[in-house]
Amino acid sequence: MPRSLLSAGRQPISARRFHYEYFYGIPVCGSPCRLRVWRCTGCNTRVQIKSRDEVALKYPNGLRDIVGGGWSQVRPPMMLAIARACTSDGIDLDQVAANFVAWMRSGPKDIGNQTRQALSLLASGLRWDEAGERLQRESARGVAGNGSVMRCAPIALRFRSHHGCMVQAAIDTSRITHADSRATWGSVAICQGIVHLLDGGAIESVLDAATAGVEDDDVRSAVAPAGTLDYEHVRSAGFVLETVTAALWSLLHEDSAEDVVVRAAMMGDDADTTATVAGALAGAAYGAEAIPQRWRSILHGRSEIEAMARQLLAWDMQGYIPNTPFTQSHGCAWATWSRYSCASLGM
Repeated sequence: MPRSLLSAGRQPISARRFHYEYFYGIPVCGSPCRLRVWRCTGCNTRVQIKSRDEVALKYPNGLRDIVGGGWSQVRPPMMLAIARACTSDGIDLDQVAANFVAWMRSGPKDIGNQTRQALSLLASGLRWDEAGERLQRESARGVAGNGSVMRCAPIALRFRSHHGCMVQAAIDTSRITHADSRATWGSVAICQGIVHLLDGGAIESVLDAATAGVEDDDVRSAVAPAGTLDYEHVRSAGFVLETVTAALWSLLHEDSAEDVVVRAAMMGDDADTTATVAGALAGAAYGAEAIPQRWRSILHGRSEIEAMARQLLAWDMQGYIPNTPFTQSHGCAWATWSRYSCASLGM
């Protein structure tokens, strides 16, 4: 089991002071390179869709190098679509939806079926809070893919000090495309895990932090065994609960940021999404200094990612009142233009 942040000698990030290096790259864009999961063009997979055995046979020493330095055309762009819709007041959900649609219209080569269907409904004129809900009603099995947990990390940064705001924003940004409660509360669980780690919480206690207050039984059941499952029982396909389990399992069974992401990528199947979620957790746990320099030096969009991480955290700190806990009972104020505002709550 890896050491906790505190036992490793790192200081927790206090309410009034934080270290930017904790938020470099991985927490915002997930795995900064996806370790050859995608080539720099974002269209040719190396391990995605391949079985775990196929990946292990082809890369017996693990996937540890970057091809090009680019990213897939789904994971970071959708995260950035959320981050770019954040403001000093909170987050504008209409703008998130508009950013998603603009990205879809740019012609990405890889987009999940559920996400594409929801974004097509948005493009036809449905509101951000209507498209995903319609798909959910029309789906016999529910819209429970892993698309929303993949992109939720910016929410953890923007609302790190405002728990109730973070929970609502994680749920609502998921609802835009994935309104199933397993997806919405799965996003909450990942965000809560990230915040716990950013605040200096022990890796060993991340499962309890992730599930605190989570109202979906399936999500709690997916998180609980992540520390004890045997590797052969960890699945990493496109089902949101599998992704949540696999990402947390990777965090709990490796002791460096690099090895966490490598382990997640080596699981095969929907490897790029698993590695993205695991990378967000690993970045929060180990900090920028733990991200290999050979990854950082060629990361596409590095300047924007760094600047955006700092801005999200700065906005969060501007709205924080020391010694005044924020709880869900404060309610969530949503203006008529769908912008979530902590400021309107007196924060």
